[in-house]
Amino acid sequence: MPSTPDLDTLFDRLAQLTPSQSSLLRRIASHAEPVTVAGLAGEAELHTSSVREVLDALVEMGLVRSVKLPSQGRGRPALGYAANTEPQVLSPTSMIRMLTDCYFEWLHVTGINRSEAAEQIGALMAIRALGLMHVPIHHAPALGFDLDAHMNKIRMFFTTFGMGASPHPSVTTAFVLNACPFDDSEVPSSVALTLRRGFVEKAIELTACGMVETRFEPDEKDSRRCTVLLSTKTVDADEETMITIKYFGGSADAAGCSSERTEFRHRLGEVLADAVERHPALEPIIAVSTFLVGQRPAERDRELGPDSTVEVLPPFAGG
Repeated sequence: MPSTPDLDTLFDRLAQLTPSQSSLLRRIASHAEPVTVAGLAGEAELHTSSVREVLDALVEMGLVRSVKLPSQGRGRPALGYAANTEPQVLSPTSMIRMLTDCYFEWLHVTGINRSEAAEQIGALMAIRALGLMHVPIHHAPALGFDLDAHMNKIRMFFTTFGMGASPHPSVTTAFVLNACPFDDSEVPSSVALTLRRGFVEKAIELTACGMVETRFEPDEKDSRRCTVLLSTKTVDADEETMITIKYFGGSADAAGCSSERTEFRHRLGEVLADAVERHPALEPIIAVSTFLVGQRPAERDRELGPDSTVEVLPPFAGG
């Protein structure tokens, strides 16, 4: 039986899927339990031989696995097919390298609190993971955002990064995390679970352009499992939305505060101009500073979404 591909191989294979292979893989991933050839053929309105041919290719690539189903009467037991959700898709070496980079980045911007640190590092890892997979990040609300249509993409993303995300058996806008890639023991540490939570929250926030609220329901019997329930936020176009600005180093001294909430503006440059108008001493510092929006580097023409956070980073001494 083909082994689960490593991350680079997985991306290559996903990129090379034919339309029929991609469609069937999404259909299989939408099922909480293994599905038979006949079941897939009925859903897709295809002949079983056509479905079987595509399935054989997906199994050979390691993207789908076959499972023996309980025998129904006499005869050989039927085979079911499931998307490959084994929690070893991301290699330990790649995970450690990413975690190390995120840890040192975190040290530059925050104090030490174990739980807060784990959640922030998880968020930084999500940002890198999205970049690694070339997933677009939306900075403003999307018209006609459809959460149901977003679910398959969300589950596949978290499964790729070792979390074994499966559909919820009854709630279409929920999924179940079955593994924690940061700790493979039967009872993961609280830090590992908080890392996972930070990763999931940030990935959903950035890909759903701030339109989704996330709620976590840990499994009381198995701490590796956690149900993640999503709901679409109601955004009133006429409602005034605030922007958070965080100042560091000399910019905090010039502004007289480390952070402030200000009126919503559509672009970063407009927010910075307002800040200089309120705090004139900021002008020479803003001119040489770099900026982050959602913890990612941003230029002045960056569009902002509701409740965006802008970070002002002056040059370090001697840099």
